[in-house]
Order: sequence, then C-alpha cells, then structure tokens
Amino acid sequence: MNVKSRLVLIGLVLAASLYFLWPTIRFYQLDADREPLASKVRNGKASRGDSLALARWDSTNGEGYRDAQARRIKLGLDLRGGIYITMEVDAPTLLVETAQADAIDETFDAVMAATRKEASMSEEAVIDIFVRNFDQIARPKGKTLLNYFDVGTLGPDATDEEIVAKLRRNIEDAVDQAMEVVGRRIDQYGVSEKSISKQGGRRIVVELPGVADESGVRSLLQTTARLEFKLVRNDQNTAKFFGRIDKMLAGKITSLDTVANKDTATAKADSSKGDSTDKRTADATDTNSKPSAGDTTGKRADSGKGKTAGDTTKKDTSGNPYA
Repeated sequence: MNVKSRLVLIGLVLAASLYFLWPTIRFYQLDADREPLASKVRNGKASRGDSLALARWDSTNGEGYRDAQARRIKLGLDLRGGIYITMEVDAPTLLVETAQADAIDETFDAVMAATRKEASMSEEAVIDIFVRNFDQIARPKGKTLLNYFDVGTLGPDATDEEIVAKLRRNIEDAVDQAMEVVGRRIDQYGVSEKSISKQGGRRIVVELPGVADESGVRSLLQTTARLEFKLVRNDQNTAKFFGRIDKMLAGKITSLDTVANKDTATAKADSSKGDSTDKRTADATDTNSKPSAGDTTGKRADSGKGKTAGDTTKKDTSGNPYA
C-alpha cells in the first residue's frame, strides 16, 4: 500500500470518527447553554424571565437538542460518575395488608416478627421465609393459611399451596409495579440514561449516570404513593343481603315518586283554585273602585271651594228675608 492509499484510509477513518462523535459534541454544546436555565426551573428557583427564556430556547433549539441527545455516545457510571441506589420492596408489610384484618391475632404477629427479622439478614424470598415460620409457629396451634388470607377467586376450599402461589405472585407484581413507578419518576427528573434492574426477588437497583444531586433524587424516589386493595366478601349470603337492600331501596324510590306525583297534582289544583279566587277578588275590587252617585254629589258640593256655610246663609238672607 502506497502513501496515497494510506492517507485516504486515514482520512476516511477520521471522517467516520467525526461523523459518529459529532452528535455527542453537539449535545454537550447545547446542554451547556440549556442546563443553567433548566436547573433553575427544575429546582423551583426560576423567575418568570428564566422560564420564558427556557421556553424560547426549547422552541429554537429543542429539536436539535433532542436529536443530538438520542444519537450521542452513552456514558455509564464508570465514565461519567453519578448515583447508584438500591431499593427494597417491603414484602412483609404487603403480606400483613393482604391478610384479613379481623383474623390477625398474636400468632400471626409472631410469625410476621420472625419473618421480618430473618428477611433483614437473608437474600431468600420473603414468601419462603414466611411459610417456614408459619409452619413452625402457627401450624402447631391448628392454624392454616386459609384462617388468615381470603384470596377471593380461589374460593373457601383453596389449599395452602394455592394461597402461597397467589401471595408469591402478589409480591412479584408489587416489585414490577414499583419498578414502573421509579422509572416514571426518574423520567420526570430528566435523566435519559437511567438503568433500572431487579436484584433478587425484592430489590431494585437504580443507576443514574451524570446526576450529582443526591438529595434531590432521594426525595424524588422516597415520595410515598400508596395504592391499597381491600378484599371484599363475595359469598352467597352477602349477595342475597345486598339484593334485598336493592329491592327495598327500589320500593322506597317508587313510593316517593308516587307521593311526589300526588303532591304535584295537589299543588296544581291549589294553584288553579288560587288563580280563580284571585280573579274574582280582582273583579270585585275593580267594581268597588268605580265612582258612585254619592261620590259624584260630593265632588259637586266641593265645587264651591273657599265658601263656608255661614257665608252662603248671609248672602241669601240679604236678598230674600223669607228664605
């Protein structure tokens, strides 16, 4: 290979390197301009001017920023540093909340105390620890899992194996749901290279490269959001009882509707009667308001205003002494 061919090959390698490195270089350039404003908004310390400036920046450079962010070279904790967090789902508490509240007694509390103590020092699945302690403490006293857990769809004849399988699925679902919640919260924080994985049966490992605000991340992930499920009895007696309540309420509503219709009819009759009485009263009032003969005479007598009875008598006697 001659010198010219080598130079061409080196040029192609450099061009390819620059092509693949350019999105990363461009991202860091844009991120250096955006991060001061974004950190203020994220921490709640931004003024109205900062928020408007960030909105204008995103409107102008947002598309290029997102494209460069998607195509840049991803750096892990070993290259960028960041935060590594291990979280654990409280499976014993889930077992307590799954049990029937009115069935929990001292025996069950003793089983849960032993389970918590052993689970804190072991990597074994919590449900396996619970079953072993239940067999050692509760079963010699004549207790079964059916005495404490109402698993609904399994029915009253469910075996301990079926109940254990159901409880195991509940714990696994709780861990999966916790991973989804953690992922959504980290997405709100703005970390694009997060790594969320399950460790064992109840632990969640979170890696956040390039994040230095440890207190902010902890407060975000430690926010409690509880979704509780309450088991409802669905036996035949309960269903019949609620059916009787429905029928009774339906009967009351029908009787109330009948009374309401009667009251409405009575009100209409009273209204019609009142209108007729008001009309007759108005006619009588109009008739009485017409001027009578006495009133007309009185008006005529008042026509001689300013003349008293004495004045009239004096005038008449002066002209006719016999009047």
